[in-house]
Amino acid sequence: MPFLNSIGFFQPLYLWALSFIAVILAIHFFRKRRLSHFDFSTLRFFTSVAVRTSRLRKLRRFLQFLVRALIVAWLVMLFAGVYNRHNRLALLHNPAGAVYTWVDPSVSMEYSKEGVSVGKYANNIVDTLLAVLPSGVRHYHYDNTSAEFLHRRFFSGEEFTGGYGSSGPGDMLQEFRSQKPDDNAILIVLSDFTDKTMAEFEALEKYLKDITVIAVSVAPHDPWNYSLRTLFSQNSPNEVSFEVCAQGRGLDSVQATVTVDSMRVGEVLVSLQDGDCLQYSVELPPDIGKREGVIRLHTNDPLPMDDSDFFVLSQVQSRNVLIVGDKRENSVIGAAFSSLDKNRWWPVVKRSAHGVTAQDIRNADLIVINSLRERSGALDMLLSGSSFPEKSVILSLDPQITPSAAQAEIIRRLDKFTESISRADHENGVHPVIPDTLIEMWKGFPALVSVNSVVYSLYSGLGGDPLLKTDRAEPLISTFKDNDGRRWLVCATPLGLTKSNNFYQTGFYIPLLDRMAHYAFHGQFRPVTIWHAGISQRNPFFGRDAGADVFTNDRTMVARWETQPVVALNLPGIYSLVPDGDIQNRFAVHADPAEFRLDYRFAGNLQAENLFFYEAETFLDSIVQSENRVWSNGLWLLLSALVLVEVMLWGQGGKRKTQRAQKIDQ
Repeated sequence: MPFLNSIGFFQPLYLWALSFIAVILAIHFFRKRRLSHFDFSTLRFFTSVAVRTSRLRKLRRFLQFLVRALIVAWLVMLFAGVYNRHNRLALLHNPAGAVYTWVDPSVSMEYSKEGVSVGKYANNIVDTLLAVLPSGVRHYHYDNTSAEFLHRRFFSGEEFTGGYGSSGPGDMLQEFRSQKPDDNAILIVLSDFTDKTMAEFEALEKYLKDITVIAVSVAPHDPWNYSLRTLFSQNSPNEVSFEVCAQGRGLDSVQATVTVDSMRVGEVLVSLQDGDCLQYSVELPPDIGKREGVIRLHTNDPLPMDDSDFFVLSQVQSRNVLIVGDKRENSVIGAAFSSLDKNRWWPVVKRSAHGVTAQDIRNADLIVINSLRERSGALDMLLSGSSFPEKSVILSLDPQITPSAAQAEIIRRLDKFTESISRADHENGVHPVIPDTLIEMWKGFPALVSVNSVVYSLYSGLGGDPLLKTDRAEPLISTFKDNDGRRWLVCATPLGLTKSNNFYQTGFYIPLLDRMAHYAFHGQFRPVTIWHAGISQRNPFFGRDAGADVFTNDRTMVARWETQPVVALNLPGIYSLVPDGDIQNRFAVHADPAEFRLDYRFAGNLQAENLFFYEAETFLDSIVQSENRVWSNGLWLLLSALVLVEVMLWGQGGKRKTQRAQKIDQ
């Protein structure tokens, strides 16, 4: 029967108590009857009265048995915890159950509706739930700070504060599973289910299949929001650009201001329609020393955290330099890069062939290989072309080195891009000759021939496109692209301390390295590192000998970056990065625009047998007017009615006995 199929029990072991009905049956129908002897004056009417009385007595005894059996059955069902299987929320009323709750800590949960954030609204829902659940139900709430489920009852009016970055459902589910909850445990997830949060849950779908999860959406109805973000185009040092977007409502003549050191230095009026995004630029005064500050949109909206953004303007982006080879011979290369603009080439790291790691290569933007006498796994990966294809490489060959396995392997790899190269010695030396001062690499160079620079030994037959030749027309520096699209810059003579040339002793040396390094990046796109609050990035100091301290704008130290593979900063703002023994660098941390997109994807693509979705209002109505409590209350009412019938039956039996006794006395 469909009705019986819908009946379930929280504690089915109590159903064994139904066997007590058999005891009642035995008492009622198998107990020994007691006979009473009476003296009668006549037996004339005895037969008809006796039959009628016997029938009534049997009926009353049967009714007593039935009522008592029902009383026992009703009591057993109350202790067993009867509930409707078709009512999903009835599981919450299991007195022996456990309820685990998690409120999404995303910053999007700070969206305010009628002065109350949706995060606070979610906390209130948890309080309402706890108020109607049986007192025996255990409640554990996930604390995002300690990353643990903690036992608690009510939130007692606590304010809600959202955080940037991932909302952490993966950590929450891992902790939930570590609790080893039994089959009576239920996980209740309260979130606005933005597209970003829902994507995280969909990635964890396999972990939701064997647990009971009730998902409650607190997403606002008819949401709207304004947002502002700094644009990362190649801004001039005197101009800051930004974009303003409107979602849900238009914006009419609202002021956007640019502030540097608490002083307003520029402003613009912003107007746009619903769904539009417009770009604006504000020119900074030339007498303002600093080039970092904050842009603010002066308006009120329910999600104000993205109404401002920070900026740090710089003409150049620093590039990390890794120098690999003999450290002594490469010391002059490191000194040359360090003497150049710190904002352009920084930091400069020197490694031996055995000391270089894959992480060093991954951290570097420019790799200079010089005086290489040994092979290493990391360099083999780099030179193979299949790994780190985006790296810019300057490779110098040293004819003074007795053919080693490392250099022989390099020459073998370059063979298909070059002619048959061989060592060439010039006793009197040759001079480098610039082919053309109009090409990008040598534009504006002071002289076509450097007579002070002399090359005594080099590899001849270098192929590719020559960028620098000797006065005997031999290629000295060539460039070519391999099959993976990587640009190679190959020098036929060493660039460090060497007897093969005297470059490091002349004024030609530093400009030569600077031009080679710039040309290695020519035509390549190098994305600017954009820091978003709460989102991990590769630690620029991972795998290096030194670290750095990170300070906020008010000089509060917030982090120490050393050996961590990835690092993150939790709040938007302007930060100072102070490497050990070096000057500080300023950079901005922004709020991730994905945090504030009003794209709610309730239910998403999740498919699980025990996963149930509710809107917040529906969930509240269901737990306040729970069908399971109606069933429980109905059982108590029926039990009271049965007890009343039992009392009446007892009363009728006693009344008849009294009447018979009175007749006998008469």
